[in-house]
Amino acid sequence: METVYEESDIPKGSSGVWSLAWPTIITNLLFASSSIIAIKVVGGLGQDAVAATITGQRISFILQAILMGLLSGTTALMARHWGAKEPKESSQYLSQTIQLTLAFSIVFSILLWLYAEPFVAFLGLKGDALSMSVIYLKYLCPFLPLLAIGLSITTGFRSIGDVKTPLIISVIMNIIGVSSMIVLTHGYLGFNNYGVYGAYSNNGI
Repeated sequence: METVYEESDIPKGSSGVWSLAWPTIITNLLFASSSIIAIKVVGGLGQDAVAATITGQRISFILQAILMGLLSGTTALMARHWGAKEPKESSQYLSQTIQLTLAFSIVFSILLWLYAEPFVAFLGLKGDALSMSVIYLKYLCPFLPLLAIGLSITTGFRSIGDVKTPLIISVIMNIIGVSSMIVLTHGYLGFNNYGVYGAYSNNGI
């Protein structure tokens, strides 16, 4: 099969597009499915818990949207230098991207921690839904910088034409994330039901 250039195994035409697209499609589906699973996991805890989970996810999507905008520039610059056989320059852009997204996510997390309650109140939540949303967001804040680093690294892989490594990373992280979510929410393995919403569940979580 004809290839783009000698060092590449990416075919030309639509088959080349598909070879790059299908791992990313599955990666995005896994990412979306984790949000759906989170709603399913807390579904038995009542409407307030579901509302809090959805609210927390939507607020975290704000950070993700901003990061994806930043990373679109990284993709263009890294791909340009990688295609020009300048791997050193390409890696420098990745390093700078990680530093930028990490700094931004840390600032975002601190502001979200400090102003979680007024922000959620602005969205119209009240009572237990408001309290649970604040708890959810404060549990989420320390992990947002890790999300930024992960998105930066996977973007770097995609920028040089490696779309399978991000898929593998996504599968591993989904398994860890979903398993941890179930264990911590329902208090399995001796966690004694001290989940995010433990104070609001009649039987614990």
